[in-house]
Amino acid sequence: MSEDPNKIKYLFSTGKDKPNIQFPERQKKNAFIGLGSNIDDRFTSILNAVKMLDHLNTTDVVQISGVYESKAWGFENQSDFLNCVVKIRTFLTKLELFVLIKQIEKRLNRQTREKWHEREVDLDILLYESDVIDTSFLSIPHRSMLERDFVIIPLLQIEPEIIHPIHKKKISELWENRDENIKTYILGLHKCQIELKNGEIDKIGKRN
Repeated sequence: MSEDPNKIKYLFSTGKDKPNIQFPERQKKNAFIGLGSNIDDRFTSILNAVKMLDHLNTTDVVQISGVYESKAWGFENQSDFLNCVVKIRTFLTKLELFVLIKQIEKRLNRQTREKWHEREVDLDILLYESDVIDTSFLSIPHRSMLERDFVIIPLLQIEPEIIHPIHKKKISELWENRDENIKTYILGLHKCQIELKNGEIDKIGKRN
């Protein structure tokens, strides 16, 4: 049976006060989103992106990692990034979630540039349950995650025992046994952090 069109529209709507709408046709899924920014007010861009994720009618942010200063990956001759990872619970499918995070990037004024160059904000689906997908525009798990300490360290901060869907091993084990040629990009924690407390997302001072 197809879903009610009146419910479908709420899948793609946002609002701080979420309507009490149920989706019996769907179950909430766990997903992990990596966020980054290295232009303008980097922290505010990431903070606003996290809030937008949480304000999706069908999505809740349930955990937020530390926000890290990181050297640029790929094209290294550019400003340092801020990076973090969030865990969400969502009714959205993988493809719906991909569409929504691209809309968030657009709303936060992300411009089109060459691959790996500067970004006002960047959101990537790192993991979606234990699903695997590989298309021209979306790969889950994220293809390069095991080469990026600014992804793995915040991810393991949230979920230390998580399993890689392809390798079928703990990501912590894969990271511990990583190639010695993989570079270090993390410079340290940023002076400001993002706190999730009593369902509210806000900026706080540097963590100890």
